[in-house]
Amino acid sequence: MLLQGDSLSNICEISRKSWGVSTSQVYRYAQRARALIKKEAARIREEAFDEHLVARRRMRKDAHDADDKRLAFDILKDETKLLDLYPADRHKVYHGLTDDDLDIAIATELARLAGTSPETALRTAEDDADPIEAEP
Repeated sequence: MLLQGDSLSNICEISRKSWGVSTSQVYRYAQRARALIKKEAARIREEAFDEHLVARRRMRKDAHDADDKRLAFDILKDETKLLDLYPADRHKVYHGLTDDDLDIAIATELARLAGTSPETALRTAEDDADPIEAEP
């Protein structure tokens, strides 16, 4: 019933009426069922990953044999995405930060990219900053 999309409250009602099962017992059964569903989904995901990787490699070989370099490259690019060889484009959104908080967040990200400590990146940023001149 869970796999068919029935709500837990509906499952409880049907179970009580049909089999005389208590609500708490239905919740325990549902919890076990969800654990089994997750386990099965992980197994399916692993198989699907393998199948998709093999399919891409076969398609890339076919494209290469047909001397379609553009298609072979596109398939290769898609394969690298599947394998997570390149980091995904990630964008952090900062809401309600003070200027100091934002400076620290930027310094932390710069430090991560440069392989240094946030303190070093923050000091470097402060040293490189031009003083703001007030308008006359």
